[in-house]
Amino acid sequence: MARLALASGARVVGIDYRLAPEHPYPAQLEDALAAFDGLVERGHAPGEIALAGDSAGGNLALVAQLALRDRGAQAGCAALISPWLDLAASSASTRANDPTDYGTRDGLARQARDVAGALALDDPRLSPLHARLDGLAPLFIQVGDAERLHDEGVELARRARAAGVDVTLDVLRDMPHNGPVLAEYHPEGARGAETLGSYLRACLSAASPAPRARPPSTRPGAGAPAHRA
Repeated sequence: MARLALASGARVVGIDYRLAPEHPYPAQLEDALAAFDGLVERGHAPGEIALAGDSAGGNLALVAQLALRDRGAQAGCAALISPWLDLAASSASTRANDPTDYGTRDGLARQARDVAGALALDDPRLSPLHARLDGLAPLFIQVGDAERLHDEGVELARRARAAGVDVTLDVLRDMPHNGPVLAEYHPEGARGAETLGSYLRACLSAASPAPRARPPSTRPGAGAPAHRA
């Protein structure tokens, strides 16, 4: 998140949201919306805020943006880094990229069940790949071509564009899950981090050039609203 703040020129608020299995869905969404509402209450217009998250945090950023759309006041954009979009793991890359990515498919399945609680894994509230996408603010989707979640990100981009959403898809060459985390070690990871930062800088600069008061600091989490400094 520090690298993202430097690359984007924005202050980044990390959400210490509740985690599964102790707190299954919708605890995480409730916490993300509370954080968003807290920034708005402190004087930041919704369009001056960007939602960003990696992996499960990318899922959370998207489901939060969908909920905000339905409420009538979205963030200015959302950036999804290696987002976990289909908890049922039905895409081909979850199997094809098993040798080149972290963890195991069994571990991913256990985590999915922990998050879902009593809900079906393909429920759109949990798996936003299956959600209605029209009316969303611009999306930035970044995936590695060697990661299990590659196909989910590419398919989300396709479906969102078909729904009329402004989508930027960035595929990191030869990178596993969450490529920007490897920016210190691989030039493609570094490029991904800079591309992500540039996108957020443009999104937030277009929303509001005015400086804002610094929000109270919070502990880091995987999903983070960013807002213009």
